[in-house]
Amino acid sequence: MIVVDCPPELQIARMMADRGWTREDAESRIAARASREDRLAIATHVIDNTGTPDQLRDRVVEVFVSLRADA
Repeated sequence: MIVVDCPPELQIARMMADRGWTREDAESRIAARASREDRLAIATHVIDNTGTPDQLRDRVVEVFVSLRADA
């Protein structure tokens, strides 16, 4: 399982900035998901999403190449 991860506070900040949500809306959405700990525990690949969009894209490409090589 591939998990894209960043700290909850960063998720909240992005939801508020990018989507115009309130803090309460963002926190509610996060609470409705599986916990970060649960997702990371079952991850076979973790994609860090704390950096720039370019850094995220580079990490996605790395995981994709790795998965293709294993296929």
